[in-house]
Amino acid sequence: MSDLRRISEIVDAARLQGRELLLEPEGFEVLEVLGVPVPAYRYLAAGRACGESDLEPFAGDRVVLKAVAPGVAHKSEVGGVR
Repeated sequence: MSDLRRISEIVDAARLQGRELLLEPEGFEVLEVLGVPVPAYRYLAAGRACGESDLEPFAGDRVVLKAVAPGVAHKSEVGGVR
């Protein structure tokens, strides 16, 4: 699959959901497709428990948790960063 095609799929999926902004994991994926380095991250769906295997890509003993939801562009303003 071409890079442009994958980026188009990401953007089109957001538009189909009525969104004008990409969610952070989608933005990271676009950057990765373009070859831009991004920080290690994991996206967990609501209600899914975080397991040990989810933490393997992260060095150290601390992680940052961020809310990901349509309409939440500024996570820190809504208490969405821990």
